[in-house]
Amino acid sequence: MASSGFSSEPRFWNQIDWWIVGSLIGLTAFGIVVLDGTTYGVELRRPPAKWQTVWWVAGLVAFVAVILVDYGRLAKLAVPAYLLCLLLLAGLLARRGISAGGAASWYDFGKMRIQPSEFTKIAVVMMAASYLARIKVRLPGWADLGVVALLVLVPCVLIALQPDFGTAITVLPLIAVLPWVAGTKRSIYIILAASLLLATTAYGAAVVIRGGDFPFLKEYQQVRLRVFFGRLLPSPQEETARMM
Repeated sequence: MASSGFSSEPRFWNQIDWWIVGSLIGLTAFGIVVLDGTTYGVELRRPPAKWQTVWWVAGLVAFVAVILVDYGRLAKLAVPAYLLCLLLLAGLLARRGISAGGAASWYDFGKMRIQPSEFTKIAVVMMAASYLARIKVRLPGWADLGVVALLVLVPCVLIALQPDFGTAITVLPLIAVLPWVAGTKRSIYIILAASLLLATTAYGAAVVIRGGDFPFLKEYQQVRLRVFFGRLLPSPQEETARMM
């Protein structure tokens, strides 16, 4: 009912892609089974499969609650939620500075830890979607793509400075995904894809020229990439030994 802020009409439920919902539930359930199998017979104080199941059920409850809420009400919360997340991320950076440069990605509340970057993912989606919904009278253009990029990049930079590059990278694709869903012209994406391909090729060439050394990345980040790509990318030490 619209007056109560909930969307419970039959047509609302018919608009949900139940194949996606079912696939998500099935994959998550399968993951819990695999997790339980890998820890079978191991005595743990907090069995990961058990706790993953608890969070899975909590996530399902939250999922149902969110889809029942009128999205117009969620849009009104976009700006406060986004600004609050930025404030929390900035607070982590201040805390990191006080701790003499150590990494800081969460707030400690006794035995509970809260990681603002996880909530930031949701807040960024809400904020960018709210902006794109307000301009739905026209298709998003380059300027709108720039606004979405700014909304995404600001928290991404704050997360990367914690430093938490892994989480920052998971947020970056929203720059392309959200405008695409909003109907951005394909010509814009063709130009962006060509630019990305050119930049990737240039970076790959630089890696080859430098003998497997990744420019602009720290050593532990390079190690992760080398492990991912396996023996395709020799380390600088291996390249030096080969040339001697």
